[in-house]
Amino acid sequence: MLVLCAVLAAYFTTAYTYALEKDIPNWLKRSPWSLWLGTWQMFTHIDPTSTIIEAEAKVDGEWQDIELEALFPYRWESGPRYARSSFRRSGSRMSALAQATCSRLRVREDVTAGRVRFRSIRWKKKKGRDPQPRAKAQVKLLLDWDCDRSVRLPSGEVW
Repeated sequence: MLVLCAVLAAYFTTAYTYALEKDIPNWLKRSPWSLWLGTWQMFTHIDPTSTIIEAEAKVDGEWQDIELEALFPYRWESGPRYARSSFRRSGSRMSALAQATCSRLRVREDVTAGRVRFRSIRWKKKKGRDPQPRAKAQVKLLLDWDCDRSVRLPSGEVW
């Protein structure tokens, strides 16, 4: 058991050492999958861009900004889940977010919105800068949603 713990410690130490290196040794270049578990992208990927999601609701014919962080508070410093790439690229997740936004606006803000729309604002990060400057930001419309539509949730029920 002690030998197994020592081997695992050595493996993860090696993986951690080379996880973010650009110049890796030749033995690792020949077998890049050997350290896959220890260099899993979830822990070691450095995203070169910053992305935020902004939302608007159409109320009485005019678009008004929505504070998504107030409607969907998050507990982790990594930010809201709806700002992640996998979430933004999923039509079913974005539809569920849109429908949830419509219903939370009714309950929390006492606002009846006819439509909601989401856009992503993405810009390149600058090392050593906090806050990150939004130079050359790219704006992309993610979803324009009619609040009267229904959506099928991942659990299968229709909302």
